[in-house]
Amino acid sequence: MSCRLEEASAKRFTKCVCCGEQIRTCEPMTIVIDETTKRPVRGERYCPACADGGYPERNNVMTVSTESI
Repeated sequence: MSCRLEEASAKRFTKCVCCGEQIRTCEPMTIVIDETTKRPVRGERYCPACADGGYPERNNVMTVSTESI
């Protein structure tokens, strides 16, 4: 499964899968998108601090390009 990262805004309260921090509605977060289905990978939501730390790349097989909305 190849994936890419996408910057998004939370539509509801969710938790960062790495550190457990609450991501509130309208706050920025990074999600992982499955390249084959073009859908978000379930449970792969990261707060900005963990995304900057490189955790999404280490936990998923990434493609070369990353996109931002």
